[in-house]
Amino acid sequence: MTRRILMTLLLATLLMAPLPLDGRPAASAEVGKRLRPLAQRSYSVRVAKGRAYLAATVGLRIVDVRRANKPRLLGTVVVAESLNDVWVEPLRRAEKPGDKPPVYAYLAAGPHGVEIHDVTLPKRTKRLSRIKTRGSANALALDKTELYVAAGHAGVAIYDVTDRTRPKWRAVVKTGCYARGVSVYG
Repeated sequence: MTRRILMTLLLATLLMAPLPLDGRPAASAEVGKRLRPLAQRSYSVRVAKGRAYLAATVGLRIVDVRRANKPRLLGTVVVAESLNDVWVEPLRRAEKPGDKPPVYAYLAAGPHGVEIHDVTLPKRTKRLSRIKTRGSANALALDKTELYVAAGHAGVAIYDVTDRTRPKWRAVVKTGCYARGVSVYG
């Protein structure tokens, strides 16, 4: 657990200000080449199964971090707005025998709402649905099949994502202030 937290902090720090991972000066051609694809401002990082999912100005960046000294960009999901947050749901079982277990990413895209993508194959991601939120989608939390969205002045919106292709609005919690973050415990 500690290794995952440290890796997340390392990635968040490095990707906010692109620096070489091995401490050499940024002028090093080899280090610069490795980091150039990752050198976008990142707002949120989630790590699951050896991959880091970065909510960035260009969209979602999926990075292989199994070898911490050599992160490798696996794919990018381009969205209309820079992302505020990402939530990743890797499933343990494949839906069909012989398939890879699916990985779903929930993307908080500010005024463009929330997008749900299948990111099982990072080079061939697929958008499954888009949720239009009443406020700006700032942060996300997932609890089994309920997606919680910190939606700015609109409060915290709750959606049922049992069917990821057709999310259903369940409720909104008026916060009385601008909702920037959300967490679910219990």
